[in-house]
Amino acid sequence: MKNTSLRSPKAKLERAKNLIKEADASLSTYTNSVHLSLNRGSHPNASGDDHVIILKAEEDIPDMVVSIAGDAVHNIRSALDHLACCLAVKNGKTMSGVSFPFDETQSAFEHSSINKIQKLSVEAQNKIKSLKPYGGGNNFLYSLSQLDNRDKHRALLLACLVHQNIQGDFSCDHPIQVSTNWVGSLHDGIHLFTFPKSAVFTQNLKLTFSVALNEVDILMGKPLVDVLNEFLKLVENIIFDFEKEFF
Repeated sequence: MKNTSLRSPKAKLERAKNLIKEADASLSTYTNSVHLSLNRGSHPNASGDDHVIILKAEEDIPDMVVSIAGDAVHNIRSALDHLACCLAVKNGKTMSGVSFPFDETQSAFEHSSINKIQKLSVEAQNKIKSLKPYGGGNNFLYSLSQLDNRDKHRALLLACLVHQNIQGDFSCDHPIQVSTNWVGSLHDGIHLFTFPKSAVFTQNLKLTFSVALNEVDILMGKPLVDVLNEFLKLVENIIFDFEKEFF
């Protein structure tokens, strides 16, 4: 008997949900246990008249977190392919050659999408097209495909996002310049402040951070778990809408 239910894409999302929880737990362990240090040194890109404060940690983001995040992205993205296949079967066709279409531009999408969803009913095809899963259309949905494609060839790039809600005390007898970008590798060091070499700088700061994506322009610097949950919710809503209309 042909399976025309949406059990398959829903199972993919359930797996993704568990992976996100696993990633969140691993990240909490890392962020709560890693030792942070504030280091004063010469500015690497300026004259010797400036000093900087660099935040560093001995341990970088665990490789396992990167792997789990990639698996979560893949399962969410795969749920859309499974949805397209279920729609083909619902239309009395086979699943061969069917997939959920993405592309870089609207023009490219209009040419590439036809073959991928031609076995679906016209109504289902039009509904997929209305989602605009291409660059310049629904950019957030398209970024899901971008992340998945990158993870197929290399590990996703993650960074540490230092939250600028500084707790504690600090003082400097000269004006300081606060960096506008507190995202980077804690292992390499994140540049926080710049001040004159002659300045007297004292601090007793407590800094908190989260792990963020360092991929795809619209996602860069956003907390990883937040983005994964947004992807999950988006695709859950898409599948729910198709279920109401076609199943």
